[in-house]
Amino acid sequence: MNRWRARLRSALQVWRHHRVQAVLAVLGVVAGVSGLVTVVAIGEGARREFNEAIGLMGGGTLVVRSSGAALPMERVSAVRRILGPDLNQVVPVASAQTSAQSSSARVSGVRIVETARDYQAAQRLDVYDGRFLSWYDQENDSRVCVLGWELGRQLFPRGGAVGQQIRLGERIFTVVGWLAPLERPDIDMGALELPELDQVVYVPLAANGLASARVSLDELILRFDDEADMIRASGAVQRILEFDAEGTTFEYVVPVEMLRQKYHLQTVVGFLLMGTTVVMLVVGGIGIMNTMLMTVLRRRPEIGLRMAFGARRRDIIEQFVTESGLVALLGGVVGLVVGAVIAQLVGWQLGWPVAIGFTAGLAGLLAALAVGVLAGAYPAIQAAAVQPIKTLNHG
Repeated sequence: MNRWRARLRSALQVWRHHRVQAVLAVLGVVAGVSGLVTVVAIGEGARREFNEAIGLMGGGTLVVRSSGAALPMERVSAVRRILGPDLNQVVPVASAQTSAQSSSARVSGVRIVETARDYQAAQRLDVYDGRFLSWYDQENDSRVCVLGWELGRQLFPRGGAVGQQIRLGERIFTVVGWLAPLERPDIDMGALELPELDQVVYVPLAANGLASARVSLDELILRFDDEADMIRASGAVQRILEFDAEGTTFEYVVPVEMLRQKYHLQTVVGFLLMGTTVVMLVVGGIGIMNTMLMTVLRRRPEIGLRMAFGARRRDIIEQFVTESGLVALLGGVVGLVVGAVIAQLVGWQLGWPVAIGFTAGLAGLLAALAVGVLAGAYPAIQAAAVQPIKTLNHG
C-alpha cells in the first residue's frame, strides 16, 4: 500500500512540474475515452433497441396501410383463408380522430382505433384495470372502449376510469379497460412508424361507424412465425390486396427491417467515431510519452541514487510505467464523465437510444490504462538504462 501511495505521489508530481505538458497529454486521453464511451453507448443502445423490438413484435410482422380508398373486410378474409396456417394473426384496424371528453376533462385530436381483441396480443398490451375488447363487444355493437395509459390519466386524473362514460365525437362510450403504461424505453416507436399506443382509445371494430366505412379498414397487421415466412408470403399478400383495387395505394411496412436500417446507420456512425477516437488516443499517448521523457531527464539523479541503493531495472521500469498509467487513468475518469454527457446529447439530438453502463465505463478505463502503459514503456526503459555512477558524478 505504501509503495502505491509513493507512486501516486510521483505521478502527481508530473502534473506539478510539467503542468502544461501534462494537461495537454491528458486532454488527448480525455477526448479519446469520451469518444470511446460515446461509441459504445450508441452501439449498446442500438443493440438493445433491436433486440427489444424483435422480442416485442417478432421478426415476422408486416403492417399494410391503404390510402385513397379503404381496404374491404372481404380482402382480409381472403388473406386469412389463402395463407391459412402460415399466418399466425390477422389484426384489422380502422383509425379516426376526434375529441374525447369525460366529466372532468376534454382532450382534442385523440386517435381512435377500431380493432378486434387480437390487437392486444399483437401489440403486447397489458391491462392495468378492467379488460380489453372481446368478440362479444364486436358482435353486439357494444358502445365500449379501452383507454391508453396517458389518455386515461388525462381524462381521469384521479383514477377510476373503468365503468365511467366518455364522449367520443357525438357518441357515448363506457370505459371497460385501462391499459398499463408501456415500458419500452429502448424502442423508438416513431422510427418504426408505429403509433404511440399510450395516447389511443380502442373501440370494437366496425361496431360504431367511427371509420370511413362500416366494414372497411385502413391498416392490417399480419404476424408470421418468423421473418422468412413473412418474406415468402408477402408476394401473395400483395396480390390478394391489390387485385382490382384501382385508386388505392398500399404501403407495406416491415418494422424490423426499418429498425435494421437504423441499426446499420448507427453502426456506420459508430465506426466513424471510433476512427476519430483511435486518433485522439494515439495523440494522447504521444503526449504522455513526451511528458514522461522530460520527467526521466529531470529525475536522472534520483534514478541513479535509487539504483545505487539496490533498486533493480525492473523496479525503475515498473515505477515509471505505473506513473504514466495513473496519469492516463485519471484522464480516463474525466473522459468517462465527458463521454456520458456527449452520448446523452447525441441520443437526445438524433433521437437514438443510448445505454451508458458497465461495458462503456470499463472499455473507457481499460483504453486509458492501455494508452498510459504503452506510452510509459519507452520512457521507463530509458530510465532503467541510466548509469548510477555517471548520474551521481554529474550530480
